[in-house]
Amino acid sequence: MIKKLLLITSISLFFVSCNWDSKPQSTYLGGQIINPKGKHVVISNNHRKNDTITLDDNGRFSFECESLVEDIYTFSHGEIQYMIIEPGDSILFRVNTMVFDESLAFSGKGSEKNNYLINLFLENENDNELLHSQYKLTTEQFLERIDSDREIDNTSLKGFIENENPGKLFNRIAQSTLDYNYYYKKEMFAAHKLGANDESIEDIPSSFFEHRKNINPNDALLSNYYAYYRLLNIYFDNLAYEQYKDTIPYNRKSFLHNKEKLKLIDFSIKHKDLHNNLLRTNVRSFLINANDSAEEGQMLSLFESIDSNKKHLAEMKQFLKKTAKTNAGKRTPNLMLVNTNNETLKLSDVAKNKSVLFFWTTGAVSHFKEIHTHVLELKSKYPEYTFIGINTDTNFKSWKKTVQNFGYNSATEFQFENNDKAREELYINSANKTMIIDKDLTILEGNTNLFNQEFESLLLGHLN
Repeated sequence: MIKKLLLITSISLFFVSCNWDSKPQSTYLGGQIINPKGKHVVISNNHRKNDTITLDDNGRFSFECESLVEDIYTFSHGEIQYMIIEPGDSILFRVNTMVFDESLAFSGKGSEKNNYLINLFLENENDNELLHSQYKLTTEQFLERIDSDREIDNTSLKGFIENENPGKLFNRIAQSTLDYNYYYKKEMFAAHKLGANDESIEDIPSSFFEHRKNINPNDALLSNYYAYYRLLNIYFDNLAYEQYKDTIPYNRKSFLHNKEKLKLIDFSIKHKDLHNNLLRTNVRSFLINANDSAEEGQMLSLFESIDSNKKHLAEMKQFLKKTAKTNAGKRTPNLMLVNTNNETLKLSDVAKNKSVLFFWTTGAVSHFKEIHTHVLELKSKYPEYTFIGINTDTNFKSWKKTVQNFGYNSATEFQFENNDKAREELYINSANKTMIIDKDLTILEGNTNLFNQEFESLLLGHLN
């Protein structure tokens, strides 16, 4: 899941915001963060500077303002959370940062509209996680399924609006969420067909893409909103392929693909922040997966010429220094590991054959169960590889208990002795990061994903 998003009602915590509206109307936000990850929360919208609120010793905070402008806001405390803020709202909420979705609770005036959006978000995330199981459907079957889901969602939204009368801002955001998630599913379906070089892509009629007429690439209100931003990203991926489809197969990681995508974004998006942020996101993604220093340099040059936020370039240059450490051909640092007997040993003591390094955390139960199940399948198909699971937590007892309770092979399960150093050296940037290394610790693939459709092809390719 890209980052988990939490949609909540809030008020403006900007001190300057108290002058945004000429008709004062008191708005209140209060709450408690369990297991806080810092001492502050940050509130922002698309039009104002960030402001911060300090948590007390118990993780509580509150603020009252007599005037504010209604808008979409983000509430940030370790993770980004989206909010609808309207004058007169009064909300109390409590959330545990260790289990955001399960612990979130709201009450007070204004909570209904955002609770609806929370549930809608969670439903959408669940639907999108199941998308891969629908890629083998025919275009007609796929449309029938997502059209049915859309009709149910639209009926539900209509009923909520009639009963709660939540206001125009909510109506637009909620309908946009439904629409853009629907468009996202269609673009992802097409992207999968293209990425798999599936001959059935020819069977997708032009009418399948009629929704593109409704995509506004310069919507200021939604410029930072997850459903809109996510849709634009895959939309420009598919448009980029049209620019080079007669040259190479569809490959979202290739230099050519990303070059064409950046050029399209630069041409199509006039909203300054959206333009620059989308460029930054894609250059960052390219650098994570790139292995060619010359192509990385060319990408940074293009980025410099079209991104007007000069801080982004400095950031990407520093980022490249980190990602270059795991380029193919580089040598994996011989990091120290800890086994379930609390004994230390070197990576080279474990990776004596071609090996796959995958990473997991005890806090993501569904993920580590899914990844270990998939690894079992891969082990049976590719016995030439050693599959090494590395837990990225720092609690030894909790990790060991998990390994034992789930019956994982302790001979191939480890933690890092120095977790911070290892995460920096290997640039572990996501839960799905996977590395393929040779028996001499040479990096064959520095940043791949066990669940990518081409992963097994990579395994076969390095065997041959």
